[in-house]
Amino acid sequence: MCVVQPTTSQHEPAAIIVTNVMRTLSVISQFESARAGFLELPSLIEDIVHCTELERVPAAVDAALQSIAKVSVFPELQHGLLKAGALW
Repeated sequence: MCVVQPTTSQHEPAAIIVTNVMRTLSVISQFESARAGFLELPSLIEDIVHCTELERVPAAVDAALQSIAKVSVFPELQHGLLKAGALW
């Protein structure tokens, strides 16, 4: 995630990879077992929130927001989202 910055172009390979990862996370976030697994990887929530800042990669932002919406139903992850700055 550290290679992709808000000014990264959507056509760069790293941005394309991040977009696909966010889309995957968005889908698996629907499953309770996957959301429980997110608790074991606290930096994953921070990475999802970081993707909402990618102003030149709208597909990654959209997938990250979908992931946040699906993850936010899990009370234990709500605190992680707030801590990572999702509210702002």
